[in-house]
Amino acid sequence: MMTINDQEEKTNIKNNETIDNLLGEMKFEEEPDITKVIEQKINQRIRKIALKTVLCVLLVLALIFLGISPVMNTIYTDPVGLNSDVQVDEDAQTYRQSTLFNTLDAWIETQCPYCELDYVDIEKEGFAKYTIKAHIFDLKDSIWVGAAPNAVFRMARGKMSIEQDPTGMLSLRGNVLSKGREEDIKEDRDLIEGLPASTRVCAVIHTKSPMDIVELRDNTNDDLYVDWVEVFNSGSDFKGGINLRHVLGTEPETKIRTMNSTELKEYYISRLQLLADNQDIWQNMGITYSKDNSIWMSGTAEPILEAIKSLRSSNSFETEYFCVSGTRDELLKYMDSHDFAGVKLISAELATN
Repeated sequence: MMTINDQEEKTNIKNNETIDNLLGEMKFEEEPDITKVIEQKINQRIRKIALKTVLCVLLVLALIFLGISPVMNTIYTDPVGLNSDVQVDEDAQTYRQSTLFNTLDAWIETQCPYCELDYVDIEKEGFAKYTIKAHIFDLKDSIWVGAAPNAVFRMARGKMSIEQDPTGMLSLRGNVLSKGREEDIKEDRDLIEGLPASTRVCAVIHTKSPMDIVELRDNTNDDLYVDWVEVFNSGSDFKGGINLRHVLGTEPETKIRTMNSTELKEYYISRLQLLADNQDIWQNMGITYSKDNSIWMSGTAEPILEAIKSLRSSNSFETEYFCVSGTRDELLKYMDSHDFAGVKLISAELATN
């Protein structure tokens, strides 16, 4: 039989167990780590600053590329725009190349013997910088229409320059048309005679007195052709020329073969006028000037305008320097039939047929 003391003791035990259970279920919050909290706050602040910095940089770059670059492209000469004004008349079946193409073609024709422009391809880099890849026919060599680019021009802030000219086509100007001497003729003749009979040669001829260009053109044949002539102009120090042989089948080729002296002079003047009207395209590359074939780099078209004025007041259209190509034997015959001041061999290669 349970006594009163036993009941009280049992009750006290239950109460103690209940209190222990309640205390076990209670969770006391630990005291926070102040150092860790501060580190978290600092890291959050750093991330926010870094994010804002990146956004600011991206905004500035976008402003530069979307704002400043187009403005610079507008301020300086834009070859992309100058290459977009191609004109096609389907009814008249006529096609006019762009201003950039025609101007660059005129510069190449007047300045670089044996060269003719085929096409240009422009890569826009931004900030008024452009890479202009071109294929230029080398009339001394085999002709491949639409071949891979063989020259690279670069225009940076309105200034055009020759960046790549691996074959040296564009560097012939200024040194290929040197004044000849009689002893040079003998040396070159001996050199030419020593070549195989099947050799095809290219040479520059210097006359003792000006010769009429049309007569010169008409008195040669397919075995010895006049490719390029430097136009003689006593009233100007500008030295420029024209191709008398273009890529076969093209419109310039068929026209120039049949032009008389007046028409040929007007064709040459039109090329000069094109250069004068678009000097911002070529001015940094210069033009051949004066008797010693120096390069005019003043950035103006003054010598060209003087040449046009002098040509219009003259009744003749003559040359003292011209480039020919043909067989070895035909060149030797040509040298024997004329009293030239000088002959300079430019290239020689065995004929393939």
